[in-house]
Amino acid sequence: MINRLSQFQLSVRQQKFTQDSLGYNVWTTVERKQTVPAARMAVLLCDVWDDHPFRGAVERLETMIPRMNAVVAAARTKGASIIHAPSDTMEFYADSPARVRAQSIPQIKPPPDLDHEDPPLPFDAKNNGSDTGETDTTSNWSRQHPRIEIDEDQDLISDRGTEIYSLLQHRGIE
Repeated sequence: MINRLSQFQLSVRQQKFTQDSLGYNVWTTVERKQTVPAARMAVLLCDVWDDHPFRGAVERLETMIPRMNAVVAAARTKGASIIHAPSDTMEFYADSPARVRAQSIPQIKPPPDLDHEDPPLPFDAKNNGSDTGETDTTSNWSRQHPRIEIDEDQDLISDRGTEIYSLLQHRGIE
């Protein structure tokens, strides 16, 4: 049962790219507490695919899946929106009620992109990010990982920015 009056007590952490007192570039963590009504909260699962060309990515994901699924289930029960966004797999979900629901949301044009410099990546991007030596980056995924539950009656599935932006705007999710 969904509790639409629930709230989340969050510890919101943000990484800021700054310079220390000696002029070195450093990542600084800024944390604050925030209460958010569950109805104004979303969990976005981006590219939690069923397979990956890099062994290290598959191994890391396999250890995270049980916890991810538990967090998604708890957030859904409290009334948060759950958005599944496995890029390049929408054909698999063509007849899914969760996909059709996402497509049915009236579209709102997103604002223009902000002009900013991208900070350096927080990981080594050589070998396309592989930490186990693979160099083949063939997309071998076909869907979201099957052990992440999709509630076809409530969740949404989209890998399109405009659809996701529109959903967030219509539901008042910041």
